[in-house]
Amino acid sequence: MSKTFLITRPNHDLLTTYLFYFSSEIIKKAKDRNIKVLDLKKEKANQKIFLSYNKKHSPKFINFNGHGNEDNICGFDDKTIINQKNLQLLKNKIVYSLTCESAKKLGQEAIKKGCLCFLGYKNKFYLAYLNRYQYQPKNDYLAKLFLIPSNILVNSILKGLTTDQAYKKSQQAMIKNFRYMISSNAKSVEKEVASFLWLNIKNQVILGNKDSLF
Repeated sequence: MSKTFLITRPNHDLLTTYLFYFSSEIIKKAKDRNIKVLDLKKEKANQKIFLSYNKKHSPKFINFNGHGNEDNICGFDDKTIINQKNLQLLKNKIVYSLTCESAKKLGQEAIKKGCLCFLGYKNKFYLAYLNRYQYQPKNDYLAKLFLIPSNILVNSILKGLTTDQAYKKSQQAMIKNFRYMISSNAKSVEKEVASFLWLNIKNQVILGNKDSLF
C-alpha cells in the first residue's frame, strides 16, 4: 500500500505562484517514489476539498503552501483551510506549513491536539525574487536560495528520513546559502537580501515528535 502525501498549491498572487512552481519538483519526486500525491493546486486549495481529501485518503504527511498567520493556514485567495476550530484534522499527521507565523501559535496548539510533528515558521517566511523572472519562477536564481532548502525538507521526509533529520538538512542548506550570500563571490543583489534568509533560518522550527517518520 502506497503512502499518501497531500500538498496545497494556490497560485493567486506572486508569492504563491513561486511556491506553486517550485513545489512541482516535490510532486515529481514523490511520484517517482510511488507515493500517492493529492495535489490541491490552484482553486482546489480550499477548505472544502481539503476536508474531503483528508477524510477519504487520510494522508500521513501534509505540506501547506501559501499565506498564513498565527491563527490560520490559508489556501486559494487567502481563504482559511486550517484554524483553531479544526486542528483535530491534523491528528496523527506530519505537517510542514510553508506559511508565515503558523508555527507561532497554531502549530503549538496542533501538537496539543495530536499532530505528530509540525514544522513551520514562528514569524514571517521571507522570499526574495527578481522581477524579471516573475513569469519564469523556476529560473529565478535568487528565489532558489530561499526555496530549495524548503524543498529539501519535504523531499527528505518523503525519502524516509525523520522529521528532525529533514529539519536539520533544510537548516544546513539555508546556512550554506547564507554563507555564500555574504561572501565575496555573491552578486550584490544576493548580499542585499542575505539578512532575510538568516531570518528564515531563525524562524524555522520543529514541534512535537522529532523522530516522526512518513
